[in-house]
Amino acid sequence: MGRTIRATGETVAITIIAICISVFMSVSQAAAATTLTLEAYEQAGGSCPWVYVWDGEEFAQDNDVYSTARGAGSEYRDYYLLSKPLMPVNGGYSLELRETEKEISYTDLIELYSIDHAADVKIGTDDNGSVWTYRDPSAPVSAVDQNGGDVLSQITTADDAGVKGYHNNYFILDFSNLDTTNGATLVFRSKGFLDDGDPGAVIPGKPYIYIQTQDSNGEWVTRNIYYPRFEWALTAYNLKDYLTYSRKVRIYITSCNERKYHLIDYIGLDTSPQEPVTVDRLNLTSAIHSANGVVLSQLQSADNNYVVTRPGERISLVFDMPGTTEGLVRDFMFVSEGYYEISQQIGTYYIYTWDGVDWQQRAFDSFAGSEQTKQFDLSSWLPDADGEYKVRIFQSYSFSSASVDYVGLDIDGVFSPMVSATNLQDSSDVINELIASDDVRVNFSESGGRWLEIQWAAPDLVVSYLSGSAASYYGSITRVNVHCSIMNQGDRSAAASRVNFYLSRDTTFSGDDKYLGGVDAPAIAGGSEFQVQYLRTTYNLPPGTSANGIWYILGVADANNAVSELSETNNVRAELLSFPTSRR
Repeated sequence: MGRTIRATGETVAITIIAICISVFMSVSQAAAATTLTLEAYEQAGGSCPWVYVWDGEEFAQDNDVYSTARGAGSEYRDYYLLSKPLMPVNGGYSLELRETEKEISYTDLIELYSIDHAADVKIGTDDNGSVWTYRDPSAPVSAVDQNGGDVLSQITTADDAGVKGYHNNYFILDFSNLDTTNGATLVFRSKGFLDDGDPGAVIPGKPYIYIQTQDSNGEWVTRNIYYPRFEWALTAYNLKDYLTYSRKVRIYITSCNERKYHLIDYIGLDTSPQEPVTVDRLNLTSAIHSANGVVLSQLQSADNNYVVTRPGERISLVFDMPGTTEGLVRDFMFVSEGYYEISQQIGTYYIYTWDGVDWQQRAFDSFAGSEQTKQFDLSSWLPDADGEYKVRIFQSYSFSSASVDYVGLDIDGVFSPMVSATNLQDSSDVINELIASDDVRVNFSESGGRWLEIQWAAPDLVVSYLSGSAASYYGSITRVNVHCSIMNQGDRSAAASRVNFYLSRDTTFSGDDKYLGGVDAPAIAGGSEFQVQYLRTTYNLPPGTSANGIWYILGVADANNAVSELSETNNVRAELLSFPTSRR
């Protein structure tokens, strides 16, 4: 181990030695390892996969499916009424399921239903796959938000404007002006996951819209759930049996970020009776994966035999086309079941350390769907080339919300205090946000590079004081007294280590120095010292080595490399050995 030495004074000759120490400190030994703990969250900028429909000229992007099924535990069956026209080609209906974002989709089931109905009747589907008809929905007599604000004018026309609904917002619609004896079909149009440039802090949980009515006690009860999508979608809910005690409807909203909202464009209640529709499940005749070939059998039933699509991949689907009936029009319900995850090959959070020239990527992982805590072994790279414990963390989803709650470092099994933390997006000090797992987070904006730089305290052992005196007798050294102090000038405790002493002709610690002995040093707290009070030993120089001339005594802290230090280049001190009593 090459070490830099501090030398002072000038000194003498040697030959003999014995060690005697007294210390009063407790000893603790920890395993040598450096572990980074990261508690973070990220939300992908787009839900995957997306369904594309053949519109007679090309495959047109329609909407995302199973949009809130982030992670295997969130899988559900999704029912979506296609918004774009689906035109026949070669005697069938062709669609594609594409993975367009930086995610991996796991699809277990795909179905397509044709819904034939009269031209003057409109239809919608709900979260259970039921089809409901309506003709001319009526506006509520009033519509207010959670603060009593009037939003009626914003939800009575399907004009792509609408009212913003943030987390825990709600809207109460009063349909007491309507007679619901024959029917009560709520028609609802919305799109989700919007923000005005800054999504805000992450909110654990699912981003849903709850359709609620009141029970006999006036309590709000959820009757249906709307799963928000990234494009406009229209749904319908049969509330006829739920408006007995009150003809009020509450739309309750949850979001995934404080400033992310769902846009509610239209809400109306149709009181006409349900009308005949013909619903047919179409036969899936072909399913070709762009990378894996035929996957037809895997998509025909929900059996946990998933078809996996990665970024840029697609599944080409062909369904039979049943005959049409004159005078009827046809809509389609696309059914899919599955979930999606962040691509581990892409990663979202990257860990970097400094190699003396540049920052180098050492590890990465994704933090999908909810706040998670993960650990990374950085023992091979910390301390870094500067002898410091610092990292940079990069979050790659610049178009989506992400946050970090806590970053910690254990060095040799001991928690290390954080000394600085900077958000490099705006050079702000974020140590208070990252120092503890307390839901006080760094929330990244959607502009600029998402970089954090964090540094931790570390022990740093130096020989803060060293003196040696020797008695020489006719070319031999009969006694050496050494006084030595080991200082931990770092900010955290150093584990137990060893102090060694050597005789040297110069101030550089090298292989030809003469080992005298050593002392086991206990754990030393940051800013504290350990003192070797007295050293005495008997030592015989190798044959042919003269005790005359200049000799130095070297003290080497952490001689057994037991402690990962802030600097590994300042462990040695050299002092001239004095001979106050000598007989030459």
